Amino acid sequence: MEITPRRSTCNGHSHRTSPHQTSSKMGDNNPVKQGVETFDKKCLKKTSTAEKNTLPTKEDIEQEKKAEEGSK
Repeated sequence: MEITPRRSTCNGHSHRTSPHQTSSKMGDNNPVKQGVETFDKKCLKKTSTAEKNTLPTKEDIEQEKKAEEGSK
């Protein structure tokens, strides 16, 4: 049985991807290793990171401690 590489596309570009192997050996023919080695960064989309869960500042912590002490 012959295994041929598949072709995938992203953003109109055609790229060769690793074929699925039936062997359980982890060697030079490892499809994951081949996929990482031939990965094309051009397929990635640009993203902007936004901090959604900010940590409290030192002042916030001090105010909370004072509020807890005042309620005792």
